[in-house]
Order: sequence, then C-alpha cells, then structure tokens
Amino acid sequence: MIDKFERKNYFKDELSQTVQILYNEQKINKNKISLDFKLPENYYSEPFFNVSKNLKVKKGDNAIPFKEIDLNGNTFDLYKLKGKKILLVFSTINCGYCKMTAEQFSSSEFKLKNNVEVIYLKPLDSKESIKNFQNKFVFYFPILAQSKSIAELYGINGYPTFIEINENFIIEEIKLGYSREFINRFNQNE
Repeated sequence: MIDKFERKNYFKDELSQTVQILYNEQKINKNKISLDFKLPENYYSEPFFNVSKNLKVKKGDNAIPFKEIDLNGNTFDLYKLKGKKILLVFSTINCGYCKMTAEQFSSSEFKLKNNVEVIYLKPLDSKESIKNFQNKFVFYFPILAQSKSIAELYGINGYPTFIEINENFIIEEIKLGYSREFINRFNQNE
C-alpha cells in the first residue's frame, strides 16, 4: 500500500522544492480507483529566482495592447476587450504548474465568471504541440500560440505568469507561479 507520494522539482540540477502527500487509514477495496492527489487549497508555486525583475509592466500600468492570430486562425485584438476584466495566462506545455493551471481551468468544478475574459498565451510552444495539448483539456477561451513577441512586450520569462487587467485597461495584479486560490477568484462557483 502506498503511504507517501513525493514530488520533487529541480532547477539547474539542484532541488528547489519538495511536496509530500501522506496517506493513512487505508483500507483494502476490490474496486479499482485511480490514485489522485490534490495540493492544499492555499498552496502556490512561485519561482525562487527573481523573474519579476525582467517584467516590463507593474501594477497600475496601462496594459500593452496587441493583435495576434489565435489557434483557430482568428485575429485577436486585446484592446477590443476594454470594458471587461481580462486575465492573461502566460504558460508553456513542459511546465508542471502550467499543467495544473490548465487542469483547474478545464475542471467541471470551474465556471468562468461572466465579466472575465481569459487569454491563454503560449510563447514557447509550436501550434502542433498546443493542438495536442488542447486535446487533453477543455478551453473556452482564445489560445495564442507562438506568442513570444507578446511575452517580450510584457517581459515574461517565468511560467505560469498571470496578468489581471481591469475594465479600464489598467493592470490590477501580476501573479508569478501557480496559485489555486488566485485562479479561483475568477471561478463563478466560488
């Protein structure tokens, strides 16, 4: 029987984080169930190296408008969303915390608030990789593939990074790293 699940994250070949899930009071059961773990509700990941020093925007700045072609071939114009709350999600496929973000957004327990628009930006990933990734998750918002120029506009070099823009096109918050609690602020079911 499993008594512990341990997840270790490394950066530059050095241990940077360990998460342990301990199991107890187990019972033998003939039914097959999948082993699953959930991080504590208040858990968040934040890069231990200072990626914020490269950001070209800060809280209170005007958002930087951009136009880009989305994964479906449609022209996307950020400025046309002025008047709505916008959440930019900078993410990459080969990032465990980005995957956890995608799982949370595509969960049946998550329903995006009506006044919020989420834009998924994938600066490092090819369109083909993202299409394969998209088959594993359900997204109801635009995905901008190969959006490296947009990441450079904002100075993004750590993933996931969230930029919350208010209805007046002002940056309200910048969140580095995964946070279930932060994402749940946009969940209608919370």
